[in-house]
Amino acid sequence: VDPAQPELGGLMPDGRARIVNPVNVCEDTTSVMDYYGHGTPVSGVVCARTNDGAHFGAGGIASLCGGDGVRNGGCRLMPIKISPGHTGEATSFDIARAAMVAADAGARAMNLSYAGDGPSRIERLGMTYALLRGCVVVVAAGNKGALDPTLPQYPSAYASEGLCIQVGASD
Repeated sequence: VDPAQPELGGLMPDGRARIVNPVNVCEDTTSVMDYYGHGTPVSGVVCARTNDGAHFGAGGIASLCGGDGVRNGGCRLMPIKISPGHTGEATSFDIARAAMVAADAGARAMNLSYAGDGPSRIERLGMTYALLRGCVVVVAAGNKGALDPTLPQYPSAYASEGLCIQVGASD
């Protein structure tokens, strides 16, 4: 996530930071900067401020949990980087570790917007860990398109077991 993105950063109405406890689980650094270009827009869909004015010459967006722009600051955001550098790749270990870090920090919801071809025991255990600690896990239905739509994609396939909520699109 780009911490400087004005739709995401700043303070809550009570003075607390909106972006909290950023964690990089894949690199030996504390940076959670979105060099791949995915985490910031996805975070914006969830947490962009509502009615906070125009940014960068555009009108901004209203998100699912952006608050009212006045007294209700919306959701707080805990960015967890799982892909090193400019890649969009992540290991099952880092994905599971991110789910556990979020749950241990008290996250009530997390987004896992990636897709893989096969099941992973460690990812499944990380999602179970989060769910058992009261964290709703929301996953992308998949991004493979026409490669083979008959094959399951993970972690979204775990929705059939009740481990996550699978989302294909929203409007």
